[in-house]
Amino acid sequence: MNKYFVYDKENGIETFKTEQEQLDYAKNLINDCRNEEWDEEVEDIICGIITHITHQCNVKKRPGMLVDGYDEAGFCWPDDIDYICDYEMVKI
Repeated sequence: MNKYFVYDKENGIETFKTEQEQLDYAKNLINDCRNEEWDEEVEDIICGIITHITHQCNVKKRPGMLVDGYDEAGFCWPDDIDYICDYEMVKI
């Protein structure tokens, strides 16, 4: 998991394994903003550290036996759904 990131409006979020890679990338973005005058978007370049990611939890696989598309609990399983789940934030 790459935990370092750089964000800018043109490229969105890019992630990196090391802080040095992150800072080198940001430096290149800053240099790209140099013309005869500074591009205003230079102030929108940010660096950060990802602390949490989303993770599936409470996964329930599609039951093999359905009655008219419903399981024992009364949940209707559309034909194209293989599982249902929730998501939570997990610290990395």
